[in-house]
Amino acid sequence: MHLRTLFLYSLPFLFYTVTAVSAEGTPKVDCNDPQSTYEINYCAEKAYQSADAALNRAYKNLMNSGLSAEEQALLKTAQRTWIKFRDEHCEYAVYGARGGTGFSGFLNACLQDMTEERIRSLEKSYLE
Repeated sequence: MHLRTLFLYSLPFLFYTVTAVSAEGTPKVDCNDPQSTYEINYCAEKAYQSADAALNRAYKNLMNSGLSAEEQALLKTAQRTWIKFRDEHCEYAVYGARGGTGFSGFLNACLQDMTEERIRSLEKSYLE
């Protein structure tokens, strides 16, 4: 059988396989016990996304806590500056892993750690 014919006959099966996997959606990964680099990276991304959502809630709560317009403007500038710092710091911190299979996992772990630290900082009052 010619290679082209074999390829043409295999296309429907390839399409079926891709759609079957896509239809399942998210993979079933136990983030308490990841077994592969893929799972570690996946879990690190999910953990960072969760921390980022919590950060957004903490920021909104603080913005809506009765701050004056000037305080809100200062907080907004501080938050934007902090996000830029966090992102650049984590890029630097995991630079040695660039090109490796674990890079995204290391990057997301750094982003998660710094984000959780920022949440604690936003929730802490220095005036009490």
